[in-house]
Amino acid sequence: MCALVDQSPARPHVEHPHRTPAVSIVIPCYNGASWLDETLASLAGQSCADWEAVVVDDGSTDESAQIARRWHGGDRRVRLVQQANAGLPAARNAGVRESRGRYLVFLDADDLLEPEFLMLMRDALEGEPEAMGIACSFTVIEADGSTFRQELPGSGEWLTIDDILPANGWPPHAAMIRRELFEEVGGFNPALRSVEDWDFWLRSLAGSDFLALRRPLVRYRKHPGQMSSNHARMAECIAQVADDFARRHSDVIAQYGRLRFRFNIALLLVVQSAKALKTGHRAMAIRISLKALWRAPWSIQLVRRLAILWLPASATRMILRLKGKSPDAAPAGPNRPKKIP
Repeated sequence: MCALVDQSPARPHVEHPHRTPAVSIVIPCYNGASWLDETLASLAGQSCADWEAVVVDDGSTDESAQIARRWHGGDRRVRLVQQANAGLPAARNAGVRESRGRYLVFLDADDLLEPEFLMLMRDALEGEPEAMGIACSFTVIEADGSTFRQELPGSGEWLTIDDILPANGWPPHAAMIRRELFEEVGGFNPALRSVEDWDFWLRSLAGSDFLALRRPLVRYRKHPGQMSSNHARMAECIAQVADDFARRHSDVIAQYGRLRFRFNIALLLVVQSAKALKTGHRAMAIRISLKALWRAPWSIQLVRRLAILWLPASATRMILRLKGKSPDAAPAGPNRPKKIP
């Protein structure tokens, strides 16, 4: 696999004790003071105590560093790294450089772990030496506080490159990997402004398989301030990651199917176009839709999706009837969200 050159700043200031934990949890944080306490509390409540947390304060202007220092004062397993703002991928890379665990977890400052996450994930990896990583199902917390369960792609005990090529299948903290895998693929790409986790999982699974633990062991919080809410940036980075991966791993794409891959990327762009349109960014939505059409102009299914997105509601209903579906039919498939009571 091709290693990436980390363009992050010079080695940051760090406070830490001398110990070697089994699991290192890297927590990049930029102005995350509103969430960091709750995130660290979910870590402190783990049934497995053999861990360290490296909080990377990425140039925050709020009280994030003070919160991390307070936690460090009460629990020496929590450590603080401070650096000038360099972005999420560079912050994760900096945290790994200052960590010592055999296993790595990437926990954003606004997300949560269930109490058995570390124990179950670590034990599963230790019981399967051939696996370079493991991912689990997760619970999504919507901005209004409602939740639903999201399953991993596929249905078996293993996750392969085929499961992640169509789209990112899990958030960063829903996985645990061996340190050597991180070093082999070269870490996160600091040049990316979005979908850096999908890019990382693609490169990781290009040469190895992950175990699948189909149990929701983490909680993923959605709110308007997330990077993933910038649809134009998401679309641009999706295309960049897809093109880079296709160039570097042409053998993987050939086996998967080049046209199939282009069609899946086009569908991802249609999703971003629909989100942009829903939020009132019509010009942005048009540009993204055109990019999607360029990816797979031969696909009747893609043209139909774009027509449904852009045509009036009456025309949409006619198209759906021609497809033999009710206009109000819910989406089908193994990854349809399941509401949690």
